[in-house]
Amino acid sequence: MLALAIVAAVVVGGVALANTGRTSTAAPLPAPVPTAAPTTTAPPLPGPSGPRPATGDVIVDQGSSGRGSLTAENGGAQDAYVTVVDGQRVIRGVYVRAGGTATVDDVPDGTYALYFATGSGWNADIRGFTADRRASRFDQTLTFTTTRQQYTTWTVSLTPVPGGNAQSSDVPPDSLPR
Repeated sequence: MLALAIVAAVVVGGVALANTGRTSTAAPLPAPVPTAAPTTTAPPLPGPSGPRPATGDVIVDQGSSGRGSLTAENGGAQDAYVTVVDGQRVIRGVYVRAGGTATVDDVPDGTYALYFATGSGWNADIRGFTADRRASRFDQTLTFTTTRQQYTTWTVSLTPVPGGNAQSSDVPPDSLPR
Protein backbone atom coordinates (compact mmCIF):
# COMPACT_ATOMS: atom_id res chain seq x y z
CA MET A 1 0.00 0.00 0.00
CA LEU A 2 1.13 3.52 -0.72
CA ALA A 3 0.36 6.64 1.26
CA LEU A 4 -1.07 9.20 -1.13
CA ALA A 5 -2.54 12.61 -0.62
CA ILE A 6 -6.23 13.14 -1.11
CA VAL A 7 -8.03 16.35 -0.38
CA ALA A 8 -11.77 16.93 -0.41
CA ALA A 9 -13.09 20.42 -0.59
CA VAL A 10 -16.75 21.18 -0.48
CA VAL A 11 -17.60 24.64 -1.54
CA VAL A 12 -19.65 26.00 1.39
CA GLY A 13 -20.05 22.61 3.07
CA GLY A 14 -18.50 19.34 4.23
CA VAL A 15 -18.17 15.72 3.18
CA ALA A 16 -17.76 12.62 5.37
CA LEU A 17 -16.50 9.22 4.23
CA ALA A 18 -16.93 5.87 5.96
CA ASN A 19 -15.30 2.49 5.47
CA THR A 20 -16.82 -0.75 6.78
CA GLY A 21 -15.37 -4.23 6.67
CA ARG A 22 -16.62 -7.76 7.31
CA THR A 23 -14.87 -10.87 8.48
CA SER A 24 -15.78 -14.48 7.94
CA THR A 25 -15.36 -17.44 10.27
CA ALA A 26 -16.18 -20.17 7.72
CA ALA A 27 -14.50 -23.57 8.12
CA PRO A 28 -11.35 -24.03 6.02
CA LEU A 29 -11.66 -25.94 2.77
CA PRO A 30 -9.95 -29.34 2.40
CA ALA A 31 -6.56 -29.39 0.68
CA PRO A 32 -6.86 -29.54 -3.11
CA VAL A 33 -6.08 -32.80 -4.89
CA PRO A 34 -3.26 -32.30 -7.41
CA THR A 35 -4.40 -32.73 -11.00
CA ALA A 36 -2.84 -32.02 -14.34
CA ALA A 37 -4.25 -28.85 -15.81
CA PRO A 38 -3.59 -27.20 -19.13
CA THR A 39 -1.62 -24.00 -18.95
CA THR A 40 -3.00 -20.88 -20.52
CA THR A 41 -1.29 -17.69 -21.47
CA ALA A 42 -2.84 -14.30 -21.98
CA PRO A 43 -2.91 -13.01 -25.52
CA PRO A 44 -0.17 -10.50 -26.26
CA LEU A 45 -1.01 -6.83 -25.80
CA PRO A 46 -1.45 -4.73 -28.90
CA GLY A 47 1.16 -2.08 -29.54
CA PRO A 48 0.69 1.65 -29.10
CA SER A 49 -1.93 3.28 -31.33
CA GLY A 50 -2.77 6.86 -32.07
CA PRO A 51 -0.98 9.90 -30.72
CA ARG A 52 -0.03 10.18 -27.06
CA PRO A 53 -2.82 12.21 -25.42
CA ALA A 54 -2.11 15.58 -23.86
CA THR A 55 -2.52 16.22 -20.15
CA GLY A 56 -6.19 16.89 -19.52
CA ASP A 57 -7.47 15.03 -22.58
CA VAL A 58 -10.78 13.47 -21.56
CA ILE A 59 -10.78 9.86 -22.77
CA VAL A 60 -14.20 8.89 -21.35
CA ASP A 61 -17.16 11.17 -20.62
CA GLN A 62 -20.27 9.03 -20.02
CA GLY A 63 -23.46 9.46 -18.10
CA SER A 64 -24.99 12.56 -16.67
CA SER A 65 -23.11 15.70 -15.75
CA GLY A 66 -22.81 17.50 -12.46
CA ARG A 67 -20.87 20.29 -10.84
CA GLY A 68 -18.25 18.18 -9.06
CA SER A 69 -14.62 18.25 -10.12
CA LEU A 70 -11.57 16.04 -9.71
CA THR A 71 -7.98 17.26 -10.00
CA ALA A 72 -5.28 14.61 -10.43
CA GLU A 73 -1.62 15.49 -9.81
CA ASN A 74 0.86 13.11 -11.42
CA GLY A 75 4.26 13.66 -9.81
CA GLY A 76 5.53 10.39 -11.26
CA ALA A 77 7.92 9.66 -14.10
CA GLN A 78 5.27 7.89 -16.22
CA ASP A 79 2.04 9.01 -17.82
CA ALA A 80 -1.22 8.10 -16.08
CA TYR A 81 -4.80 7.40 -17.01
CA VAL A 82 -7.22 8.25 -14.18
CA THR A 83 -10.76 6.89 -14.12
CA VAL A 84 -13.81 7.70 -12.02
CA VAL A 85 -15.80 4.46 -11.81
CA ASP A 86 -19.39 3.66 -10.86
CA GLY A 87 -19.49 -0.11 -10.26
CA GLN A 88 -17.55 -1.36 -13.30
CA ARG A 89 -18.58 1.55 -15.55
CA VAL A 90 -16.09 4.34 -16.22
CA ILE A 91 -17.97 7.65 -16.16
CA ARG A 92 -14.92 9.91 -16.54
CA GLY A 93 -11.40 9.14 -17.69
CA VAL A 94 -8.60 11.67 -18.08
CA TYR A 95 -5.00 11.41 -19.29
CA VAL A 96 -2.26 13.00 -17.16
CA ARG A 97 1.26 13.09 -18.53
CA ALA A 98 4.22 12.58 -16.20
CA GLY A 99 4.66 15.66 -14.00
CA GLY A 100 1.29 17.09 -15.08
CA THR A 101 -1.97 18.03 -13.39
CA ALA A 102 -5.41 17.63 -14.94
CA THR A 103 -8.91 18.56 -13.81
CA VAL A 104 -12.14 16.85 -14.82
CA ASP A 105 -15.24 18.98 -14.37
CA ASP A 106 -18.91 18.05 -14.56
CA VAL A 107 -18.64 14.95 -12.34
CA PRO A 108 -22.19 13.92 -11.37
CA ASP A 109 -23.29 13.40 -7.79
CA GLY A 110 -22.51 9.95 -6.45
CA THR A 111 -19.92 7.81 -4.71
CA TYR A 112 -17.19 6.48 -6.98
CA ALA A 113 -14.07 4.37 -7.02
CA LEU A 114 -10.93 6.01 -8.37
CA TYR A 115 -8.47 3.96 -10.42
CA PHE A 116 -5.27 5.00 -12.10
CA ALA A 117 -2.96 3.21 -14.49
CA THR A 118 0.59 4.21 -15.37
CA GLY A 119 2.86 3.10 -18.15
CA SER A 120 4.02 3.90 -21.65
CA GLY A 121 2.86 3.10 -25.15
CA TRP A 122 -0.72 4.41 -24.95
CA ASN A 123 -3.24 2.47 -27.02
CA ALA A 124 -6.49 4.37 -27.62
CA ASP A 125 -8.38 1.23 -28.68
CA ILE A 126 -7.90 -0.50 -25.31
CA ARG A 127 -7.80 2.75 -23.30
CA GLY A 128 -4.61 1.64 -21.67
CA PHE A 129 -0.85 1.34 -21.73
CA THR A 130 1.04 -1.41 -23.52
CA ALA A 131 4.40 -1.30 -21.70
CA ASP A 132 5.67 -0.78 -18.14
CA ARG A 133 2.07 -1.18 -16.94
CA ARG A 134 0.97 -0.69 -13.33
CA ALA A 135 -2.48 -0.03 -11.93
CA SER A 136 -3.91 1.01 -8.58
CA ARG A 137 -7.21 1.75 -6.91
CA PHE A 138 -7.70 4.25 -4.11
CA ASP A 139 -8.89 2.35 -1.04
CA GLN A 140 -11.48 4.97 -0.11
CA THR A 141 -14.26 6.08 -2.39
CA LEU A 142 -14.90 9.66 -3.46
CA THR A 143 -18.32 11.17 -2.86
CA PHE A 144 -19.53 14.10 -4.94
CA THR A 145 -22.53 16.10 -3.69
CA THR A 146 -24.21 19.16 -5.18
CA THR A 147 -26.85 21.42 -3.70
CA ARG A 148 -28.12 24.81 -4.81
CA GLN A 149 -25.18 26.53 -3.16
CA GLN A 150 -22.36 24.00 -2.90
CA TYR A 151 -20.53 21.27 -4.77
CA THR A 152 -17.65 18.89 -4.08
CA THR A 153 -14.14 19.10 -5.49
CA TRP A 154 -11.39 16.52 -4.92
CA THR A 155 -7.65 16.80 -5.46
CA VAL A 156 -5.62 13.59 -5.52
CA SER A 157 -1.92 12.88 -5.85
CA LEU A 158 -1.04 9.78 -7.85
CA THR A 159 2.36 9.44 -6.20
CA PRO A 160 3.28 8.80 -2.55
CA VAL A 161 3.35 11.92 -0.41
CA PRO A 162 4.99 12.12 3.04
CA GLY A 163 2.16 12.30 5.55
CA GLY A 164 -0.39 11.49 2.83
CA ASN A 165 -3.92 10.76 3.99
CA ALA A 166 -5.00 8.14 1.44
CA GLN A 167 -4.03 4.59 0.63
CA SER A 168 -4.10 2.77 -2.67
CA SER A 169 -3.83 -0.88 -3.57
CA ASP A 170 -2.22 -2.38 -6.65
CA VAL A 171 -4.59 -4.15 -9.02
CA PRO A 172 -3.83 -6.20 -12.14
CA PRO A 173 -3.71 -3.79 -15.10
CA ASP A 174 -5.99 -6.06 -17.13
CA SER A 175 -8.71 -5.87 -14.45
CA LEU A 176 -9.27 -2.11 -14.77
CA PRO A 177 -12.74 -1.00 -15.78
CA ARG A 178 -12.59 0.36 -19.34
